[in-house]
Amino acid sequence: MKQNKYGNIRSLLLAIKPYAGEMTLAIISSLLKQTCIIGAVGITSYMAGLALNKTLPADAGTYVVILAVCILGRAAFQYGEMLFAHDVAFRAIRNYRLALYDQIRKISPSYTIKNKTGQLGQTLVGDVEVLELFLAHTFSGFVVAAIMATAIAYVLGNISLILMTAMLVTSALLVMIPYMMKKKAKKQGDEVRNGLAEANSLMVEGIQGIREITMLHYEASYIDQLKEKLNKLGQAQKKYGERKGTEEMLTHLLSGGFTVFVLAVSAVLVVNGKMDTAMYPVAVMLSTVILSPVMELAAVAQNMGLVIASADRIQSILHTVPAVEDTGVQVCDTDIRNIRLRNVSYAYEEGNEVLHGVYLELEPEKVTVLVGHSGAGKTTCANLM
Repeated sequence: MKQNKYGNIRSLLLAIKPYAGEMTLAIISSLLKQTCIIGAVGITSYMAGLALNKTLPADAGTYVVILAVCILGRAAFQYGEMLFAHDVAFRAIRNYRLALYDQIRKISPSYTIKNKTGQLGQTLVGDVEVLELFLAHTFSGFVVAAIMATAIAYVLGNISLILMTAMLVTSALLVMIPYMMKKKAKKQGDEVRNGLAEANSLMVEGIQGIREITMLHYEASYIDQLKEKLNKLGQAQKKYGERKGTEEMLTHLLSGGFTVFVLAVSAVLVVNGKMDTAMYPVAVMLSTVILSPVMELAAVAQNMGLVIASADRIQSILHTVPAVEDTGVQVCDTDIRNIRLRNVSYAYEEGNEVLHGVYLELEPEKVTVLVGHSGAGKTTCANLM
């Protein structure tokens, strides 16, 4: 059973909810970091403009102090952002792994019989690890990008409505790029994660059965199968990389075009006396950093195909209904005396009954042997017990 992508995102947001306090600190740290970056660039370029105009004020030392504070603040808040965001992410990842293990325990043995160990291992380790992209970066990045874009638009609006409009349009286009490619990203993400699971499963089987492979001279056939899986995975990763590269190219073209636009418009404003000459380098330099929160969000969004694909695989396990519901209410508070099966029947989903009307009693301190032809249900009986 799969949720839709919005259900998966909602599940990811719910995973963050218990750590809302730390995530808030991560967002605040990120906002202050971006403020320090813009402040450092603004002060540096403004001092350069004043120097070129030979109008450097007597209290220029104050600007140097503020610049130093911005540089140190950027480093400190970068540390805080990484600390809080990743602490939340890794706690949520731990909870996902515990939940997956508990769910697999409930839906076994039928689920583990039908699904290969390597594929389950890939979900428990690899797919859960991919969620870190969303948990540590996407949610906080979205909030920060929205707040910073609003604040910067307000400041630019007081300088020039043209610059404000250009910034908002460019930001919207940057966000639209991964959105327009979301279907392709989702499909490619599924192919990559499934390819990894299949290749991982085959490698685990090869390691576990290396003795049998060697004894039966099956090495060449096994290597051929492994090459086929790895080639399929490589093709899927190549397509994913090509699409991601296209998104990055478009992102850099937009940001570079915005810088050129700001350079040209600011030059016209200076020539017409509507902008102070000292503010020209400020406008040009700020154009290279004011979009950085949106660009960081767009960069993370490029990998949302992998995140959604991994979330699909995780949720498919978490929402699997056990083949046999454990409805027992009796609590065993004494030593087990014996194990007794009474009229037990069982069938796998795709076939007829493997066990039918089984009566069996295992007595303590005695060895009981299950005897029967291949396929009679010996292993199934043991698994059920």
